[in-house]
Amino acid sequence: MATSKKLFAPTQLGTTAGTLYTVPASSKTLVKRLIVHNTDTAAHSITLYLVPNGGAAGPSNQVVKHSIDAEDYAVFDLDQVLEEGDTIQALADTASVLTIHGSGIEGVS
Repeated sequence: MATSKKLFAPTQLGTTAGTLYTVPASSKTLVKRLIVHNTDTAAHSITLYLVPNGGAAGPSNQVVKHSIDAEDYAVFDLDQVLEEGDTIQALADTASVLTIHGSGIEGVS
């Protein structure tokens, strides 16, 4: 049964690609929306990856590189299906200034 849900707790990004979400066993997930808020007084950029099971974040699976103005936010409507074991990973140009939220539908067949 497909369930709409928050995919991960709000997370402040670091400067190396970190895993935010992993698709559970025997499942697929439709990544709907990611919201990123810049809490700093300067612009910062996010890099977002949708990584296949067993892969690593890199140019071949990068889906977003975007600068967010000071004290502003960006919304990414992705509508991307991830398979079992695939991950959402992200990094920021500066640690602890970009907070990311994610929602989707888990259990998509």
